[in-house]
Amino acid sequence: MKKTVIFLLFLIFFTGNVFAVHVPPEPMEFEQPDRTTFMAKMYGDEFLCWIETLDGYTIIKNPKDNYYYYAKIDVKGKLEATNFKVGHVDPATLNLNRKIWPTQAEIERAELQYEKWLNSLPKSSWNGGLKLGVILIKFKDKNFFWNKYDAVDFDNMLFSEDTWIGTAHPDRDQVFGSVNEYYQEVSYGKAWLEGDILNPLDGDNYEALEADTNRSFYEGLDMENLALLDEAIDKAQAAHDNDPLNWKDPDDYDRLCVIYAGPIKFDCGLHPQTKGDGSAYIMGELDKNVEHFSHIGTHCHEIGHTVGLPDQYKGLASAGPWDVMGVGNYNGPMDRCACPAHHNAGSKHVLGWLTLQNVTSHVFITLPTIEDHEQAYILNESFIIEHRERIGFDKHLPGYPVNPIGLLIWHKYSEYVILEHADNGNINFFDLGDPFPGTTNNHNFTPLTSPNSNHYDVGENPPDGSQHEASGVSVENININIHSPYYIEADLYTNKWAGRINLTKVWTGNIDVIGDITVEIEPSGPDTQDVAYGFYPDYEALWILPNTNVNFALNTKIVVEGAMTAEGKLDSIINFKSSSQNPGDWIGIEFTNGINPTTSLIIVQGFSELVIPM
Repeated sequence: MKKTVIFLLFLIFFTGNVFAVHVPPEPMEFEQPDRTTFMAKMYGDEFLCWIETLDGYTIIKNPKDNYYYYAKIDVKGKLEATNFKVGHVDPATLNLNRKIWPTQAEIERAELQYEKWLNSLPKSSWNGGLKLGVILIKFKDKNFFWNKYDAVDFDNMLFSEDTWIGTAHPDRDQVFGSVNEYYQEVSYGKAWLEGDILNPLDGDNYEALEADTNRSFYEGLDMENLALLDEAIDKAQAAHDNDPLNWKDPDDYDRLCVIYAGPIKFDCGLHPQTKGDGSAYIMGELDKNVEHFSHIGTHCHEIGHTVGLPDQYKGLASAGPWDVMGVGNYNGPMDRCACPAHHNAGSKHVLGWLTLQNVTSHVFITLPTIEDHEQAYILNESFIIEHRERIGFDKHLPGYPVNPIGLLIWHKYSEYVILEHADNGNINFFDLGDPFPGTTNNHNFTPLTSPNSNHYDVGENPPDGSQHEASGVSVENININIHSPYYIEADLYTNKWAGRINLTKVWTGNIDVIGDITVEIEPSGPDTQDVAYGFYPDYEALWILPNTNVNFALNTKIVVEGAMTAEGKLDSIINFKSSSQNPGDWIGIEFTNGINPTTSLIIVQGFSELVIPM
């Protein structure tokens, strides 16, 4: 029989609701139909979005007249418009509540919509050319700014090489490369973008399709309404069918992009986003708020969706400006999307651009910059580490222009990654304090540091922020060579344990218990399978395999409230060893080899008491 044992020895991240491009991180200018303007900040994405004025009042847009109104809560707990237009009255005189956020029901609805959308995206690697067909569509009351731009500007921004650099932007904004060049760089030359504008040329400009109605109609639609995207694709197909010599066939392309006339609009049916099956995305001609030709960042973000990548800003799982799928698409001068961040190493692995080196024991590494080296590591299938510096499209990472940057540690959860902030998020949430060692000179990431390497609590994906589940991971002695070429040295461990265990863990080899451990789960239920070691019955929480050495630091203990199984054998013992000089004796020890109870399968060194409950 098995025995459940207790060893009695001497043992704010932020939370966020799940809210495909993220709205701009900085305040924006909004304009009412009567030309009244005001500043406000948007939150969320196309699945759930709300707007607050800079003094904290929530506002909503009335689709009937396209005015923004101050919001209140109705009898069902939902937002509804008051009769007071923003910019026309002082809200402090209205007895309104500030910071009215979405209800839990609205958040859950958005979560379900997002998961459905994410699951519908294609999941595959990307090697070789991706052929993008671009459709230009104007509105009955809004045309493209052909007096400022030529047809070649669209081609150069999307597909060119050695052209979209310096001041090649038609508004003389600084640019750093095309969408094609971005993907060539981040994929190490394995992937690139090619394609065409499907519309025919009309002199120096393209002949744009025309939407069925005015722009204001689409601005009045909900964000998830892709009416203009579908309408543009249908019109482009019909135009080709009627005039195949001049209009290119949308069916000849891997993905489609619809660009509409005028500036990007985020809180309506013109929100940049990707179709559920990943086949197409929609984008605006002009930058937000200013009538400048748009930049590449949001195109790079949406193309990431078309090849199956998720948003990396869902609740706690936020990559911020360190990843183009977070809000790194906005990186660049004045946050105008000219120099988007690289994808994180996990995404590059998923797309087949690099292979994560799996660490299962102690290894000392010298890690070059990931921007120009296909090298990154994953520890215990849970923590991804990469070395980031200001190279190429990563030039405008946080803290620009300060060098060097350092080691990023990503906590992997399903398809999401969570950035482990070296400063524990205690300064600014995304800044030069995020990499290791960073501005706080944090050289270690272990179960006992802050931040720590414990897993987040189970049951949430993305998780809710509580870190207790032991992982065994430590990254220690992190140091950066501060002279170019930059490299990072560190010791990687997967055998240093502290924290809580309530999911199956298997110990083998040399194990260091560096802090108290509590084994919590009780055995119950059907057989379960451990990926690495085969079948273990009854959902045991901790399995210790033959020939394992378990080394305890001073004043540490394992408390087994659930179950622990030690599979020692007569010729393959398990060795428990204390670092104390006078540890005392163990009493009441009983383990099993799977057939009969025995006390001969384990050597115990250095513990005062072990109790087996009845």
